[in-house]
Amino acid sequence: MMGLTFDRIKDISHMSPLSVTAPVAFRLGRWLCRALGLVMLLGCILLPVWVGAAPCPACGTDLPSSLKFCGMCGAPIARGQPPAAAPSAPRLAPVSPQKPGSSFPAAPARGQSPTVPAPPSTWPPARPSATGQPAPPGQPAAPSPLAPTGKEVAPEQFRRLIEPLEAHEPALCLSQLHLPQVRTLIQHTLQPGLAKLQQGVAARGWRLTPAQARVLSLYRERYAAILEWSGTLGSERNVLFARVGQLAALQAGLLAVCNDDALAAIEAITDVYARELQNLIARTDRLEEKAGFENPGVAYQIRRPDLPPGTDAFPFSFWIEPAGRRIGDRMQVTDFEGRLLGRLQFVAEKEGRRHYTGTMSRRAFAALSSRQVWVEYVTRTTFSTSWKKERLRLFLLPGLPAGSEAGYEYEALHGTAPEAVRLRFLQSLGRS
Repeated sequence: MMGLTFDRIKDISHMSPLSVTAPVAFRLGRWLCRALGLVMLLGCILLPVWVGAAPCPACGTDLPSSLKFCGMCGAPIARGQPPAAAPSAPRLAPVSPQKPGSSFPAAPARGQSPTVPAPPSTWPPARPSATGQPAPPGQPAAPSPLAPTGKEVAPEQFRRLIEPLEAHEPALCLSQLHLPQVRTLIQHTLQPGLAKLQQGVAARGWRLTPAQARVLSLYRERYAAILEWSGTLGSERNVLFARVGQLAALQAGLLAVCNDDALAAIEAITDVYARELQNLIARTDRLEEKAGFENPGVAYQIRRPDLPPGTDAFPFSFWIEPAGRRIGDRMQVTDFEGRLLGRLQFVAEKEGRRHYTGTMSRRAFAALSSRQVWVEYVTRTTFSTSWKKERLRLFLLPGLPAGSEAGYEYEALHGTAPEAVRLRFLQSLGRS
C-alpha cells in the first residue's frame, strides 16, 4: 500500500473500464432505439400491402383489408370479412344470371361484392379436328364447324358473344352511374370480360366485321368514360356525362342494325355529337347561350308500346328553337334524293320550342338509300317581310331491329338541348 495516495487512487479510477464503455453503450442503445422505430414504421406501412387490398363499399377506393375504416370517405369496414354495401346506398338493378358458355362471371348477387374473374388460362379451347377429337401436338387443328378460321362472325354468333356484357347493361343505366358499385363492376368484371372476349376471338381465328368491331370499341370507350366521370368534379363532369349518353346511344343504334350502312350513319352521328360537346362547353365555360344550332342533327327511333304494332304509319315529331326568327307553320320531310316522305304541321310552342308533328310510312323509310332525311321549312326575321327557305339534315338513329313490328316514332330536336330527345330514346330502350 506504499505510495498509494489519494491522488493516485483518483487517477486510477478515471481509467476504469466502466468509465470508458459507458458512453459507447449509451450511443449504441440510442442507435438501436432509432433502428427499432424505423422497422416499426416500415411494418405499419408495408403490412397492409402484404395482407391484401379490397374496395371500399361506399366509394370504391382500393384499401388494405386490415383497415377498419376507409381513408377516403370514413366508411367502416369489417375486419376479416368481405366489405358489405353501405346501408344507405341503393342497390343495383337485378340482372340476368350467367348463362352457359359465358366468357366471364355474371353480375354479383345482392349483398355480395364483385370479384375479379380468374385469368383465361383455358379459354378458348382448341379447335376440334374433323373426327371430333383434339388435334395431336404439333399438328394444326381443323377449322371449327361453328366459325371457320378467317370467316366473319355471323350476327347470331356475335349476339351470343356479347351476351355476358349485355347482361350487365341494366346496372349501367344513366340514372345509376352515381352508385359506388358501378365503378367496381366495371373495373373487376366488365373490362376484364371485354378483354377476354377479344382475346378469345383472336385465338380462334375469327374475323369481326367493321360494325362488330365498332360495337366492342364502344363498350370500351363507354366503360372508360364512366370511370372518368365518376372521378371528376366541376363543369367537366357535365361534359363527361353527356359523352356517356352519346356513347350509349351510338351503341344501342349499332346493336339494333349492325351492318356497313348503319356503321356509316354511326360515324356521321359521331361527328354531330362532337360538335354537340363543343357547343355544350361553349355554353357552360364561355357562357355562349345560343351555342348549339348545328346542321345536321339526329332523329331518334323511340319505342312506343302504346302504339299498335304492325301498322305502316308512324308519327314523326320535330322540335325547333326559333332563336329570334319566325318559322312557318308547315314543314316537309324528304329523302336525300328529294322525294317527299311526309309533311309536318305546327302544334304548339312550349318552353321556347316549336313542336311539329306528322305521319310517315314504314315502307318508305325502310326503302331509303341512306340513313338521312331533309326537313325543309321557311323562316324570316322579326323586321323582314320576305320568307327564306332553309333545310336541316337529320341522320336516323334506329332503336329497334330492322323488320320489327313494334310501335315507334321518330323524334328530333334542333336547338341548344338535343340531349333531351336522346334521353327519351335511351329510356325507351331501358338504358337510362
